[in-house]
Amino acid sequence: MEENKQAKRSYRRNKPVTKSKVYAIRLDIDLVDFVREQPNMSKFINELIRKEKENTLKYE
Repeated sequence: MEENKQAKRSYRRNKPVTKSKVYAIRLDIDLVDFVREQPNMSKFINELIRKEKENTLKYE
């Protein structure tokens, strides 16, 4: 039993770190279906935010 605890602990310690964070967002009702239709919602939202960020930086 002690061996199992050490193995689990080791796994958690060696687990790879992701370069992302989870956020909850609230969508307007008219956008929900459109966003859900996307094959990869996270990628879709990230790309939109990156485009907006680029546009914002261009005008500064």
